[in-house]
Amino acid sequence: MTAAEVRVLVDQQFPARRDLPVRPLPQSGTDNALFGLGTRLVARVPLVPDDVEPLRRLWARLCTLPPSRGGNVMTHGDLIPGNVLVAGDLLAAWHLFDVGPRQAPRADLGSGDLQWARGAAWALQQALGVGWYYVDSNPAMSSMGLRTLDRLVAHPPAMP
Repeated sequence: MTAAEVRVLVDQQFPARRDLPVRPLPQSGTDNALFGLGTRLVARVPLVPDDVEPLRRLWARLCTLPPSRGGNVMTHGDLIPGNVLVAGDLLAAWHLFDVGPRQAPRADLGSGDLQWARGAAWALQQALGVGWYYVDSNPAMSSMGLRTLDRLVAHPPAMP
């Protein structure tokens, strides 16, 4: 949320306050952004997207996956589009591809529902972090995380 977006909200919802300047205040939390409104008021705006409840439900479902019998395997700890040359990892499929193209790496890797859901769980965990952490310092990375969250909500993995 930017000061300009808060300005629009204030103008629409509180026209009597339209003359008050809006300025971002230092961030200290992860739930709300604070914006000074004049010298005496503060606007508190949720940082979480509308997808938060579907994401919570998805996370709760993914947390019920059974442990891997063959041990957990991951090809790269930071497998995001900027680091990918050749990916053999289900995490990258969620970050890089929409629902149709995402099926190609799944088929090539022979991923069953359980492995596919584990890849989605890892992508969800990573996307939650990068989506908010990099908002200011690396907007492209933040956008990648938010796109992944949108993909997971729109087309969650089938649960085994």
